[in-house]
Amino acid sequence: MAVTIGERPGKRDGRAQAPLLMNSFSESEDPRRPAIASSDASVWWALAIALALRLATIAYFAPPPSWDGTIYTALARSLASGQGYVHWDGSGRATAFFPVGYPAVLSVALRFVRSDALAVWSVNLLAGAAGCALTAWIVGRIADVRAARTAAWMYALYPSLVLFSAAAMTETLQSTLLLAVMAVVVASKDGPRTDQAGTSLARNPALASVAAGIVLAAACFVRPQTIVLAPIVGGLCGRSRSSRVICALLSTATVLALAAPWAARNARELDAPTLYSTNGGSNLLIGTLPSARGGYRALTASDPCGLVRGEVRRDRCMTRAAVDRIANDPLGWVALAPRKALKTVGYEWSAVSYLRSASVNKPPRWVTALLAALCTTGWWALVARAIATSWRARRARDPREATRSARWFALAAAASVLLVHVAFIADDRYHLVVVPVMIAAWGAGSSPSDRALAP
Repeated sequence: MAVTIGERPGKRDGRAQAPLLMNSFSESEDPRRPAIASSDASVWWALAIALALRLATIAYFAPPPSWDGTIYTALARSLASGQGYVHWDGSGRATAFFPVGYPAVLSVALRFVRSDALAVWSVNLLAGAAGCALTAWIVGRIADVRAARTAAWMYALYPSLVLFSAAAMTETLQSTLLLAVMAVVVASKDGPRTDQAGTSLARNPALASVAAGIVLAAACFVRPQTIVLAPIVGGLCGRSRSSRVICALLSTATVLALAAPWAARNARELDAPTLYSTNGGSNLLIGTLPSARGGYRALTASDPCGLVRGEVRRDRCMTRAAVDRIANDPLGWVALAPRKALKTVGYEWSAVSYLRSASVNKPPRWVTALLAALCTTGWWALVARAIATSWRARRARDPREATRSARWFALAAAASVLLVHVAFIADDRYHLVVVPVMIAAWGAGSSPSDRALAP
């Protein structure tokens, strides 16, 4: 994938012609959509500023792994040392409680650096740089030069994305993986006029759906609930109704096929088979407890299944207990939904909370309050922009299917985050993984055809 930046006037018809950053970029299929060229400094500056801000955040706060990050890094160390994916309590027994994806990536970084924190920061910086580049590339395909520049800067400056780059959490990596899935979907719609990038995908929806499934499979190893998007990404790669059904089946089969070796490992090493991880039951159970108030609460031996041995058995026991609680008091569970929705999408606070609790240099309270207000304002502004862009485009039909597919993917990803965490447990950091795809789909404003065709 390439980021294209800036325009070069063509000699034949004045439209922009632009080579890709790495390959090449064809002329825009729509004269209202100038391409982006690699000579434009704006996206390069956005990428540089994105890295500079993230490096500055890491240098100032320098937080050691905290929250779930202490467990992720312990699991990464066991993988890097050749012990396998074993429990963080030092017992050496196999585990699948936490998804393996993020620790596996950290374990690769630990082969090059000795410090857990350096491994986390290295992965997050690389993911952040890739995220900024992917955002600009996607918007360059579905919109125009101005929108691509705007999107790159929005990603670079988005407060919570900057602050969370210092955290040993999955959000930065997962958000970039979702952007990569979106990029495959967009590439599958570029059509036969695309010179190099995306040609085979655009001409072969089946291949595109398999490619999207491969990237989504990686995201599922980081956050298993992402599997709900498997048929959707395949369907978006199709062109006709029958093609969409076939592509949806192909992408889903690809995700499941790539998960099969890990499921086989779990069946062999644990007390029973499980696909990705064994923390779904506990999260569902916690989400039914009024004392948790829609968020997280540590389970104790007095809670259901607290004394059950075996990760998979305990996970299944907790799932049954949660379903029983919902069946016995459905209104009580539904009553928690508004609180969970508010916790998930109402504000942004987790990045600031993480840094305040884990950092060597703890910010003063007024700085904490200012950063929290900045993060929440950034989120509200993005949501407002997405709504405004959708409203302006409500009666316009974009001539390029790539634009529609990108927006449908962003909508599906955002809806899946909200629905999953309303059903399970909620926290504002969970929506951070869809912020970049929202920026790519809506944040840069209307596409040229939206502006031309909307009333």
